[in-house]
Amino acid sequence: MGYKGTVEEVIAQFCAETGWGFHGETTAMRFKKEIEWFRGMVKEYADFFGKTQDEMVAELEEKRSYSWPNYYQPVNFPSLEGIKSNPYFVGLFATEADFANHARANWIGFKCPKCGNIGSDPERCEHRKENDGICDWCAGGLFTSEWFIIVPSISYARIPIFQPVKKTA
Repeated sequence: MGYKGTVEEVIAQFCAETGWGFHGETTAMRFKKEIEWFRGMVKEYADFFGKTQDEMVAELEEKRSYSWPNYYQPVNFPSLEGIKSNPYFVGLFATEADFANHARANWIGFKCPKCGNIGSDPERCEHRKENDGICDWCAGGLFTSEWFIIVPSISYARIPIFQPVKKTA
């Protein structure tokens, strides 16, 4: 779905979209602050992951599957400055398998914030998976979990998960 090109070419493609402006505004006028935030986020993520800004925007756009104004938001792409001090940041994992291995080694499961069930799925309540009608909660639903991971092989956007429950000695 994403656009191709340099950072500035991708931004130009964002701005060329129609239908986003109100009362005679262009897309560029309506999303001026968001576009400036996007430029800064791309630079920050490129620096953090050791890529050029054009490489970073290419990867971001390759993974984007819905509208750019809804995808590129601070809630999806939190600042990486001091991210390790964010109490809800669980970790940065190269692959989904790395995350799964880390989870098995360190946690008994993930606690559903709605019903309190501790299950093995970090994103969906076991009751939801079993369809027993007890709970319908998922970490990425309308009320997104504050706990999150980043897995660049899936997406550079934050991936909401349920609260990990540590193993006890």
